[in-house]
Amino acid sequence: MNKETNIKRLIYIFTVIFVSIIADQLSKVAAQQWIGSDRYSFLGDTLRLGVTENTGAFLGMGSNLDEGIRTAIFIVLTAIFLIGLLAYILINKKVNGLELLSWCLLLGGGLGNLIDRGFRNGHVVDFLNVGIGSLRTGIFNVADMVIMAGAFILIYLSFRPSTHSQKQ
Repeated sequence: MNKETNIKRLIYIFTVIFVSIIADQLSKVAAQQWIGSDRYSFLGDTLRLGVTENTGAFLGMGSNLDEGIRTAIFIVLTAIFLIGLLAYILINKKVNGLELLSWCLLLGGGLGNLIDRGFRNGHVVDFLNVGIGSLRTGIFNVADMVIMAGAFILIYLSFRPSTHSQKQ
């Protein structure tokens, strides 16, 4: 890769990560300011808005762990993982296209929630819930949606035929 391509790649990586973090953090601030302790329902109760602080991971998993263990897992190990992921996407020049987008989304969403944990005593602000009747998601936030988008792209890519195997 030439220098100009490397610079464009770096700009792309940091733009996706930055936009993901900003969208997440601004949505959390807006939710706290405008929703507060209220609860709202839209589209025939398909979308619910209500701010909550989650001490656990996805769907509150691990929320009843000892605070020291939660900190070690959800802050320290997550930070180490995200640093490793950043190093991977910066060093591995073969990662590009949709795969690069997916890793950047995972990193941006992970950083959005890590920022919450660092500044909110280990808590993450969640405020969205969707579903029909009793079939509902857990309460989540924009960072979670960004992470899921990255994960879905990776899953999609894993089912696509590899271009390397077609060239052999």
